[in-house]
Amino acid sequence: IGALTIDDPGPMTNPLSAIGLSMTDDGGAMLLDRISLQVKPGETVALVSTSTGGAEALAEAFARLNWPESGRVASGADDLLELPEAVTGRRISYASSDVFLFQASLRDNLLYGLKHAPLTSVTYDGAAADQQRWNIDEARRSGNPDLDIHSDWIDYASAGATGPHDLFEAVRQVLDAVLLSRDILDLGLRSSADLTRHTELAGRIVELRAALRTRLEHEGLSGLVVPFEPGAYNKEATIGQNLLFGAAAGAELADRALAANPYFASVLRQAGLDRTLYEMGLEIAEQAIELFADLPP
Repeated sequence: IGALTIDDPGPMTNPLSAIGLSMTDDGGAMLLDRISLQVKPGETVALVSTSTGGAEALAEAFARLNWPESGRVASGADDLLELPEAVTGRRISYASSDVFLFQASLRDNLLYGLKHAPLTSVTYDGAAADQQRWNIDEARRSGNPDLDIHSDWIDYASAGATGPHDLFEAVRQVLDAVLLSRDILDLGLRSSADLTRHTELAGRIVELRAALRTRLEHEGLSGLVVPFEPGAYNKEATIGQNLLFGAAAGAELADRALAANPYFASVLRQAGLDRTLYEMGLEIAEQAIELFADLPP
């Protein structure tokens, strides 16, 4: 079942069938009781049940996510549970109502369905070669696959791409079709990038900022965004953000932790700003007391 193949299997053109299928939940309650049905190629079938009913159980049986108590699921004369994963992994897709992300990058999650077998050979030298030989030997001794996880496993042709350089365009079209493009963009904008892996990303982000600024000016919307300018105070940002020339990337420089940071305090002293900021804060506190002095505690 777990045998790998690089060759792309043909499409599954036979009907999907459930034959005397019985399914139970984790507590042993019966979800499906000896049902039989057939779905022909090209048919669209809706299964209606409650949230704890048997519709999802049947779908999970066809997806090989749950094994039946009795009966079988088949594609033509082939038992789905006995087909190689090289076939089912390429030819069966299942979209669950549950949201699940593997413990990996978002890119790995999006491309997981394209990874079926190692397609490239990786050359190792020196200590890396010794480590790889040890990994292979250890995997074989423990009965695990000795496949190289550092190989390129992505089946670009299945995604409509020719290689890594045009893969993103194919992925973007899929995200547009399932209305996830905006969610992925928002998630990316709230994330921190590993610049050791994506060496060109920082430069591209700087280019993006310039392009956005040009577009806003062209459309007469430049007043909506106040960019950071050297030598100018950004009135839409806090004092801390102005001093950092941006937003803090971690908790060690956020909020009160910024004022308590020894290095930051030394920079303020060298610039002669420590006394100025102290007096500014004192004045704000006095004004707040004056404004709210008549209110009950």
